[in-house]
Amino acid sequence: MTQQPYGISCSYAGSGPIATRVDFQEDTSATFAAGEAAVPSVVKVSGLGDAAYGVSGFLAVLNGSYAIRISAPLSSLAQLETLARKLL
Repeated sequence: MTQQPYGISCSYAGSGPIATRVDFQEDTSATFAAGEAAVPSVVKVSGLGDAAYGVSGFLAVLNGSYAIRISAPLSSLAQLETLARKLL
């Protein structure tokens, strides 16, 4: 776990060659939507937090005034949704 100016970042080595990273940070609906607009081929995820979007290997969830961003390049969007539901 690493404290960053914007929140907390956690990396998990796991058994694969690329670490999974989970960032917890303060966010607003406006900046969250701007991040979503910047991702090509984004998929909206319903029923997860206040808003959520992702692509294979990445998922972002807005929950109140905080966002969780999960980067796991070798994971499917469905796998990341399962992890995010446990974190919420």
